Amino acid sequence: MAYNYFKQQFKKARQAKREQTDDYFEEQTPADKIFEIEKLNDDFDGIAHKKGKMFVIKNALPGEKVEIKNAQKEEKVIKAEIRRIIEPSDERVSKKCKYADKCGACSLLHCSYALQTSLKRKLVARKLTMLKGVTVSETVGVKQFACRNKVHLVFGEENGAITLGFFNETTHRVVDVKRCILHGDWYDETVQIIKDWATENKLSAYKPNIGKGVLRFVVLRKLKNNIMATVVATSRPQGLQELYFALKSLYDNVSLYLSVNTNKTNEVMSGKTEYVSGEKGLFCEMLGVKFILGPQSFFQVNELVAEKAYEKIRNIIKSQKAECVIDAYSGIGITSMLFSPCTKQVISIEINPEAVDNAKTLISLNGIKNVKPMCGDFNKILPTLSVPENTVFFVDPPRAGLGDAVCRKISAFAPKTIIYMSCNPDTLKSDLFTLTANGYTITEVTPFDMFPNTKHVESVVCLTRR
Repeated sequence: MAYNYFKQQFKKARQAKREQTDDYFEEQTPADKIFEIEKLNDDFDGIAHKKGKMFVIKNALPGEKVEIKNAQKEEKVIKAEIRRIIEPSDERVSKKCKYADKCGACSLLHCSYALQTSLKRKLVARKLTMLKGVTVSETVGVKQFACRNKVHLVFGEENGAITLGFFNETTHRVVDVKRCILHGDWYDETVQIIKDWATENKLSAYKPNIGKGVLRFVVLRKLKNNIMATVVATSRPQGLQELYFALKSLYDNVSLYLSVNTNKTNEVMSGKTEYVSGEKGLFCEMLGVKFILGPQSFFQVNELVAEKAYEKIRNIIKSQKAECVIDAYSGIGITSMLFSPCTKQVISIEINPEAVDNAKTLISLNGIKNVKPMCGDFNKILPTLSVPENTVFFVDPPRAGLGDAVCRKISAFAPKTIIYMSCNPDTLKSDLFTLTANGYTITEVTPFDMFPNTKHVESVVCLTRR
């Protein structure tokens, strides 16, 4: 009862705010709702100005004339949505997904793919403007749809029935997504199997507002005709073997894991995962190197684009005639093994002992002799290394980037070449500023469309010591 009351009060307050902020000019005429879009911001929303005020208009494209609705003041800008498009851009396309305006996962489905890749190149170039003389290459993309191999799904309930999909970006309710064009047909069939299993076993979805229910998330990764599924629940659900056999009817190999998560947060997997049934790892191969992935192994979600990015990096290593590659934060050693044919030695540094053990297993599986796994803190290991002058340093940090201290430490180590793979243009910008201020010059910047139809972009940057 209390939850429903506060929910109703929130809706009333939100509506009152909209009614109040729709009067964004003292005297408003119908023409005051019509805008011509000047450009896009870094989130790829339209920017327009009127009577000294800046408007940020969701899903608008440059050059379009639109009528707005739901204008809301937020600090120095007014955010609004499109009521109707009066003059559309030539680059506007109809959205190919019926869930596009609900789940919020794909923010660029209204753009042609050519525009998407162009916008991402311009975004990276804009972020690096302060670094003079930097040229950003065209964005490398492969497929716009059916390109992702991994998905995190959240369980919900609607009218007593299990739903499975994504959080709505504004209401945080679960959108029941039965078909996802980012993943392809495998998604549709697999999701239905999981929902049928949950229904047949009378399992409930976790309700965060009251802290009750069993099923929270399921994490799926599919490579070739093999799948790994990790069920995240508040306790061990019944019928897990039934789920395994249902998935086995669709796939050649199935790896089924369980993660018990009782935390009152939206963190997906916390703590260890428990093996349930099937294969213990997911087998895959890239550029001639074999891998076995676990439920928490890092691997790019778009292997077709990842392959292009790693080919680019391998070509840089070859062109530098590198005698040694240092792979910092190397995880289970995937990149270390990919780079091994291009140099005499790869030093693979990782702080997680379990990941290092997995790396050793994979190195042995591939018969690779020139990769040296080292377990420990990168900051402590680096000063102990003695490497040739012609050494390449490779980093692929999380979205938070490396930070000034690590960038200065790498610069002081003075490798001939640094290759930086980044998923965040903002932290990339900050780290490159530090590296270039400490003796390095940027020679190549290539964006990769690892995440089509979204605002995210991967970049590979090469720096050489001055």
